[in-house]
Amino acid sequence: MTNKYLFGLTRKQCGVIYSASKKGSINLTQEMISFLYNKVCDFRMYATDATSDTRNKMSYMTDTLNAIFDNDYKKAQEYFEKAYAIETK
Repeated sequence: MTNKYLFGLTRKQCGVIYSASKKGSINLTQEMISFLYNKVCDFRMYATDATSDTRNKMSYMTDTLNAIFDNDYKKAQEYFEKAYAIETK
């Protein structure tokens, strides 16, 4: 039996989010940027070990990225803030 992994975003995907922040399309604090690079980029764990909070956090980060690609920066901001709220609760 093989274990399934839960993945975060790649460095390039995190760079897309960071770039949107640098352009002013979304508003990220320094703490949020640290969260992005330290907790989301290159994240990997066994899916069976992941809590529902971890799954939700990674899902929101994927939603953030997809919203940026769709040029829906308001939604991207909302999704990022939801992921960050899970991390900081």
